[in-house]
Amino acid sequence: MVAPKLNIKPTHKREKKFRRFDAHKFKRLAQTTTWRYPHGIDNPQRRHYRGHGAMPSVGFGTAKVVKYHDRKTRLIPYVVSNAKDLEVLLMHNDKYAAVINHQVGAQKRKQIVERAKELDIKLLNATARLKTEETQ
Repeated sequence: MVAPKLNIKPTHKREKKFRRFDAHKFKRLAQTTTWRYPHGIDNPQRRHYRGHGAMPSVGFGTAKVVKYHDRKTRLIPYVVSNAKDLEVLLMHNDKYAAVINHQVGAQKRKQIVERAKELDIKLLNATARLKTEETQ
C-alpha cells in the first residue's frame, strides 16, 4: 500500500470566514454574504483600526506544502487520461495520486484502474463511472 511521504498535519491559518464590513448591522448582509473590500475615505476596517475585523491578505494564505493535497490521503492529485500517463507516477507514488480525467470513457477507465493496481499507484476516483456486478 502506498503511504504518504508528507508528515505535516494539514492546517489552515484561518478557519473563520472574513465578514463584510457592517454585516452584523443588516440582515441582508448577514452571514451569507461574501467578502467585499471596504471602500470609503474614513472606513475604519479599511484603515486597519483595531476591533473592526481583519481583512484578507497574503499572510492568511495556506502553506504550499499543504495547499494542493487531497485531505484524506495527503497526496497531490495528478490528472490521468490513459494508462500510459500512470508511468510518470511510478517513482513518485508516495507523493502523488492519480485522478482519472472526466472525459475518459468506461473502457479506458478499466485499463487505467488495472494498470494502477499493477504499479501500486493510488487512484482517488477509481470507482467513478464503473459498474460493479455481484457474482453468486
